[in-house]
Amino acid sequence: MNDIKEIKFTIWMRQWLKQLPFILLWSAIWGYGFLLFQQYTFDMMAYRLYDKGNIYLFSTIIYIITNVVVFSGLYAIDVHQIISHDIPKPSGLNRALMPSLLALPFFILPVKMYSLLALLGIAGLVMFRTGCTIYGNFFCATQNISPKKIETCYFPFLLLIAALFVTCGFLIQKTAYDVMYLCWSDWGYFYESLRNTLEGRWFWTNILHINFLGSRFCPGLAILLPYVAVFKSPYAFFLMSSLILSSGGIIVFLLGKRMGFSPLESMVFGLTYYLIPGFFNMNLCSGYSFHEIYFIIPTVLLSFYFYEGKKYFCAAVFFLFSMTFQETVPVLWLGFGLVALFRKQWRLAAVLIITSLCCYILINRLAIPYFRGEEFYTSMFRYKHLGESIVEIALSPILKPNAFWGALLRPGTFYFLAVLLLPVFILTLNNPSGLVAGLIVFVFLCIESTNQTQNIMMHYQTMILTVIILNTMYSYRRLRERYISPCFKMLLWGIEPQPKGETICSGLLLSMPIFALLCFFCFSQIPGSRVEKSNIWQMYDCRDKLKEIAKLIPEGARITASQRMAPHFAQEYEVFHDVSPLTGSYPLQDYVAIDALDPYCPGELREYLLKSDDFRLIYNRSIPGHHLMLWQRRNDISKPPHPLKLVDDATWNSQGIPLTIDDNNFTCRVLFIKYGSQKIARFMLRLERCINYDVVMRITMFNQSGKIKFTSLFGNGYAPAFSAVPGETYIMDAKLNDSFGSPESVSVIIDKIPGFTADTNQQQREKH
Repeated sequence: MNDIKEIKFTIWMRQWLKQLPFILLWSAIWGYGFLLFQQYTFDMMAYRLYDKGNIYLFSTIIYIITNVVVFSGLYAIDVHQIISHDIPKPSGLNRALMPSLLALPFFILPVKMYSLLALLGIAGLVMFRTGCTIYGNFFCATQNISPKKIETCYFPFLLLIAALFVTCGFLIQKTAYDVMYLCWSDWGYFYESLRNTLEGRWFWTNILHINFLGSRFCPGLAILLPYVAVFKSPYAFFLMSSLILSSGGIIVFLLGKRMGFSPLESMVFGLTYYLIPGFFNMNLCSGYSFHEIYFIIPTVLLSFYFYEGKKYFCAAVFFLFSMTFQETVPVLWLGFGLVALFRKQWRLAAVLIITSLCCYILINRLAIPYFRGEEFYTSMFRYKHLGESIVEIALSPILKPNAFWGALLRPGTFYFLAVLLLPVFILTLNNPSGLVAGLIVFVFLCIESTNQTQNIMMHYQTMILTVIILNTMYSYRRLRERYISPCFKMLLWGIEPQPKGETICSGLLLSMPIFALLCFFCFSQIPGSRVEKSNIWQMYDCRDKLKEIAKLIPEGARITASQRMAPHFAQEYEVFHDVSPLTGSYPLQDYVAIDALDPYCPGELREYLLKSDDFRLIYNRSIPGHHLMLWQRRNDISKPPHPLKLVDDATWNSQGIPLTIDDNNFTCRVLFIKYGSQKIARFMLRLERCINYDVVMRITMFNQSGKIKFTSLFGNGYAPAFSAVPGETYIMDAKLNDSFGSPESVSVIIDKIPGFTADTNQQQREKH
């Protein structure tokens, strides 16, 4: 017996050693591919790459070892199958891994957005083919003999994943709120309209100064009124947002069971739902948090769930209910109606198309104009480059072909489609016609005048992702029914013997969630992902400073607040936005709270307050990443003294150490002084010529014990750089802790305040 085992082991070892060159080849290809993903990060809003240049020797070694171990294990299993089944043919794994060679040209060409997306697509194809070659029969057999005890674990496991999804989604929103990264819109619109409804002002929003149903037709949000009445906290609202998004994975599991899937298959699709990065990204939504369109996910999925169970009345209820959350939802159902029409489901197609068209006309022609007092769709301004009416926009492919096709065929459209489909693109190729349901929505997103809609970081993708997850499930059911499309067969080219339906399904069940996990770590807004974003986990917690401001505002006061400050006062006060979108004026209340470094805060507002004789600055504090200012409507106190000092050239050149900065309109020097036991680094920033913008100083000091950072707005926010004259100098003292010691190097970066445009004060120019 021992001799037989030794002979089998010798044969196994010889067969495995023959594959060693292939192991090293595939390990080298994908090791280098992983290094590229380490070196670059994605800007998913503008589809740009940023070269971080951070390829470390340690990471390189880890990637190489990991790849060698993975591919060695795959070949070990493959050789074991050959010996166990006495197969004289060479390994089929080499053929399965052959598409890896398609990655080689992308290692030679300049690295672009499309090249990294292509590498991910090739990786997904290789995973799928490998699953069909090696794991197929084993996975099918395991599924067939799976004990009932194991089957009962699938749903609890998915519930655990859902709980993790909810927790992470809640924490990312809470953290963004605490560090003042979260904007007041969009979640503030919905939260405020619900709170005002509870107070008797039906869907009224202070921000827009209108009934919100005249801007977004979302009466279905009334379902949240009891929740908002009981849980009066923004944190509870964030939890609710994450719960709505996470409900989709559970409904996908239940829908899978209704479609005849096994518990394992249903669990895999539910897990894939949570690993599609777009669903998770909608928690933060690039700083906008909750949006009413999220309710489309559970309502549409539940409609399909009841339809599959032949409970048509319940399906119709959720079908109609879904159209109470946004005025564009009927367009989605029109797409589903077109799919039913193509598949000759005449009765279903008639119901969906006629009902959705009627609802669209009623909502946009009657309901919204009634609440708003204006004609038709509120977002028509997004399509002004195509026409002034729905008819003109519909005919724009003919009447304005350059504008229409130029917008639709821009690179962002194809990148957007790629990142949407990547996690499940294998199954999509078996049923591409199902995507027609989301085609109208997709086209209208891509022909808008802004690129903001073409990304997976915001809520615009919601309806399209719902179509994609549904299409994936129906594609899999067709695969189980032995339907394999010509496109899908091309993915299996070269694998011999050709896998059977069961083998393909089992290979998909294993490879799909693994590849979706890879896409999740590339495109989701989690620490360590490859998405270029502000790292909210390392930002300054602003809650204590905001409490200091709240103590200066009497109870019941009305506040005008900028985007990222407004959420923190909405519980105790009636908050208004900084600028009215309808009138373009400043509906300023008695108190005005702004973050001067908030890119969404119009710079003109601070300029207006600085010049006003009716407002006085009563709180002014710079903290990392923010400059908080509170103004009160009063004129009984004097304005603070001018914070700038006019320094002549001789005095300037004799003080401190000169520092290199990247703005030629300024010069900077630092002076290290000591008051008693306190060490201070005095930074002096001098204006050399007149400018029409404001700046912020970002200071970093280094030594062997680490680094410390300071941020300071020019003139402490009260004397913007555009109002200064050449020679005026802003002095900022930075206290140094004894534990830090003396800095060995100092870096000063001068940044223009984002989005700030102001005219240079002509009187100051003439005075100079």
